[in-house]
Amino acid sequence: MLYNPRRIKQFINLFRLRVFIADNTGLFNQVTHPSGAIYEFPLTLEQLSKFTALCIKYPLLRVDLEKDETLLSHLQKRALYAGTQDTSNNGHQNDANGEQIASDAASPRVEYWINQPQLAQLLRLGCDTSKGDDNQWKDTYSFETVDIKKLLQVSPQVLPIDRVGLRSEKGVDYRRLRAYLRAKRWREADEETYRVMLKAADREEQEYLDIDDIKRFPCADLQTIDGLWVTASNDRFGFSVQKQIWIEVGGKLDFVDGYSAPITAGNFVDLVSRGFYDGLEVEDRDAVYAAYEKMSDRNGWRVNGEYIRYSQVTFDTSAPDGHLPRGHLQRVKGVGFGRGGVLLVVPSLASRLVNCSR
Repeated sequence: MLYNPRRIKQFINLFRLRVFIADNTGLFNQVTHPSGAIYEFPLTLEQLSKFTALCIKYPLLRVDLEKDETLLSHLQKRALYAGTQDTSNNGHQNDANGEQIASDAASPRVEYWINQPQLAQLLRLGCDTSKGDDNQWKDTYSFETVDIKKLLQVSPQVLPIDRVGLRSEKGVDYRRLRAYLRAKRWREADEETYRVMLKAADREEQEYLDIDDIKRFPCADLQTIDGLWVTASNDRFGFSVQKQIWIEVGGKLDFVDGYSAPITAGNFVDLVSRGFYDGLEVEDRDAVYAAYEKMSDRNGWRVNGEYIRYSQVTFDTSAPDGHLPRGHLQRVKGVGFGRGGVLLVVPSLASRLVNCSR
């Protein structure tokens, strides 16, 4: 953000708005007990500025903070005290007061976020743990004890997903899919994705798609579905994310083999004579399957050498990039996770995306 003028302007505008809201709602005021003891510390400008920067750089973090009010505190502790060991406490990590960091600080959601580039560095900003008992920095900069509800209260969520055009060549209503994705209800969104794909392909009565349906899928509808997923996930989920992974692991977009060739030899000869396969690379299906294995290892569709079942799909933001959508893969007629199926579904969708963008 330091080298991006547009991001700096965005930060300034958001920060000013949040300061205005916090000031007018009393969040900067210290709350004291009648005895004079402080039992609710005020929000600080430093905390608010750090939180604003976090929300700009990691927009999906706010979604997880709404689900888990302890997440920010755990992330702050991990950023500050990771690697700090106390042999008197069986080797567990301790915070600045010598207290053992809760095991929740090692949850999958915490692990996902603490490993995001520069997040720990941003959380450590202004926090000097070398000052020992001087905890003034903790009350000013740290999120260890901050009331996350205060931060969320002054941080109304801006949803770019509402700017995605809901175009359809088949009159499909994508508002339900958008609502599920806006609410981060990933499982419902995955199921709704297959439902709208059936409608867009005129396959609602049959309740299945086949490879030809995917190869001819309406471009406007494919781009709408993909745009909603990509925007809602901050470029982590969606067909185009899967397409990019497919390409990066060496997968081909267009190829000819025994599975993608026509069923009958007569049709094959006819299409060859008409130049249908001109320019297409003949690819050994074993090589394509190997690319699918690499992709599945990377996006979490395969774990420890075994393809996961649909019941094992991760429907939250701790999932690897490209993990979702997933339901459509196992519902294409005649294919599944056998050698024939994987050689068709992913590259066919990837190829269709490329062709639709031309």
